[in-house]
Amino acid sequence: MRTEIDTLVAGTAPWSLRAIGLSKSYKVYRQPSDLLSEIITGRPSHDLKHALQDVSFTIAPGEVVGVIGPNGAGKSTLLKIVAGTLAPTAGILDIRGKISAILELGTGFHPEYTGHDNIYLGGLCMGMSREQIDQKHDWIVKFAELGPAIHQPFKTYSSGMQARLTFATAISVEPEILIIDEALAAGDAYFVAKCGHRIRQLCESGATVLFVSHSTYQIAALCQRAIWIEDGRVREIGSAVDVCRHYDYAVHERISGGEGSMVAVQATATGSAFDAPAEQGNAPAIAIPDVSTDEDPMREDPSFATARRLEGELEVIGLETVHAEIYRRGPSRITSVRLLDAEGRAFSRLRTWDEAQLVVAYEYQQPATAEEPTLGLSIAINRRHDLLSVAMFSMVNPVTDEGLVGYEEVEWRRRAFGRGVLVARFPHIELLEGEYLLSLGIQHNVPSTSDFHEYHHMRYVLRVGRNGYPSGSIFHPLVEWRHFPR
Repeated sequence: MRTEIDTLVAGTAPWSLRAIGLSKSYKVYRQPSDLLSEIITGRPSHDLKHALQDVSFTIAPGEVVGVIGPNGAGKSTLLKIVAGTLAPTAGILDIRGKISAILELGTGFHPEYTGHDNIYLGGLCMGMSREQIDQKHDWIVKFAELGPAIHQPFKTYSSGMQARLTFATAISVEPEILIIDEALAAGDAYFVAKCGHRIRQLCESGATVLFVSHSTYQIAALCQRAIWIEDGRVREIGSAVDVCRHYDYAVHERISGGEGSMVAVQATATGSAFDAPAEQGNAPAIAIPDVSTDEDPMREDPSFATARRLEGELEVIGLETVHAEIYRRGPSRITSVRLLDAEGRAFSRLRTWDEAQLVVAYEYQQPATAEEPTLGLSIAINRRHDLLSVAMFSMVNPVTDEGLVGYEEVEWRRRAFGRGVLVARFPHIELLEGEYLLSLGIQHNVPSTSDFHEYHHMRYVLRVGRNGYPSGSIFHPLVEWRHFPR
């Protein structure tokens, strides 16, 4: 932390906003008479509640920085201090540029006034001039989709109409420095998506943005860096993707009651003997064990012996890894991850419509009992350049609602072996050309649960090459065409 502060004071890099040792404390009195006693006697009769403690960071011009943390961590306190609506107890805050803050929807709105009048009241409270509001007025009305209702009293609006108008007014600003709180998730699904698009525009406009959200996906997708605050202190500052991954792992650790934790495993890179496309035919085939019986399915698997020799390290074949951290709780542990073609040969560069198999070997590390749990494999795919969620699917959750009927008897819902494999076979890869990040986890095979035994968050690179017309989309559905004369 001292190195960070020294760098801030030196001011060698350009910045729009910097905080040095920001702290905020509140006096807490057990009963009202304690305050009176303190005033009369001059002796302290209060406890201190530390909302922020020694928070330091810099934000460069045009940088989008996310703030993440659990409820009560101090995120809103930090934003209020930066916005100037709350004074810090200690520390230094320097700002270069005009700042606008979207902290609470409806600031300045009066229920008796019309929507039209409230646009001006809300805009003035946000620091806009009347001339700026004049220029934005029609855009706000159109964005809020209120039409003639804009001339009716605000109190006659439904809650959804009020949310649309207050939000449209809030995001009409074009600031040099913008602060956005998580309160922006208001309205129906359509309007939330519309607002999300506007927020993305603001983040890409060149403005300096400090963005608070509980959604690690939003932070990772919109921000270059992230600040993780917990118990009023900075727990981590770094790239948004790394900080969000560590935060997600910490959430799983809390879900497990402290049994799980993030661990580092050996990373892999491209260029191995297994990295050649399958059509070249020079990658050795790897046998997938027969799991048709309850006997030890890994007895003939050579990769498991390798994993044993690595003494807990994770063997990865045919996939590049982008980081070394995984979440591990147990009692099941992943020993190898392999991407194979139809003949069992490892490859990492697929083409659309290829057949592929994701083979995950595991070791169940508890003594065998008659009540060993069933295990399932969960998979998520994100587009690499913007982390757009492409797909989330698993053995744990049936594809259809009807699939819940009789789910106890499906053939892949098996108990945990001492050692076993979980296989996801893709008869035809429907992903189109691009790079994707693959996440996977193993857990009890119980629908609607996410208490992972082990979880690898956006760890593997999946490259898909073109096979057909280059469309620029994400996937091509399996479709049957028909054309009949009339």
